[in-house]
Amino acid sequence: MRYWLLALSCAAMAGCLTHKVAPTRYFLVEPATAPPASAIPSVIRTDTDAAQPETTSTDMPSPEPLPFTLGVRPFMTAKPYTQPITYLGEDQELVFRDRLEWAEPPADVITRAVRDALAGMGRFQDVGDAADMARPDLILTGEVRRFLENRTVTPPMAEVAVHIEVREARGVRLVWSGLLRASGPVHEATPGALAAAMSDAVARIAEDAARILAGVAIPTAS
Repeated sequence: MRYWLLALSCAAMAGCLTHKVAPTRYFLVEPATAPPASAIPSVIRTDTDAAQPETTSTDMPSPEPLPFTLGVRPFMTAKPYTQPITYLGEDQELVFRDRLEWAEPPADVITRAVRDALAGMGRFQDVGDAADMARPDLILTGEVRRFLENRTVTPPMAEVAVHIEVREARGVRLVWSGLLRASGPVHEATPGALAAAMSDAVARIAEDAARILAGVAIPTAS
């Protein structure tokens, strides 16, 4: 009996060892330096009390070079929007896809895209990681508040929402704050199609941020 049980145990172990778990797959979000020409500009809603009417990214004036440096801090993110790929289902259910993840946290991708867009805009004397700058004049912070596939609509939409603030580094004044949103259709029911739609949405967020800050009045030191 003991040998028979031992044989069964060995057979069970062999079965477990030969059973392969599907590996986790990772998908890149790679925003282009500029949004596609056919992209519809996202609507910008500012949260400041200043008289800044609701507008679109195409209304922004051409920037004038300024002698200010801008330090960008790593964006924070709402708890659900880390690396697992998520979608919004019925009854506001947020579903995490099994063994499907973003190649890097969305907040890191958006931080880098916004920083690159601001640097490319040329309005500030220098734009960089705030931790690498000795004394930047302005500090930009952000929070990713939405980064998901919305399956409650047809066609499904890739949706991104980011709240951004720019403040004086050595003062208390708020220069600008706003909630930026971008979305785009997911053309196929595949993670790759979602990644492509997310890439376009993040590119529009970054360009909107750069265009808005190109037209914001920067207060001089008092």
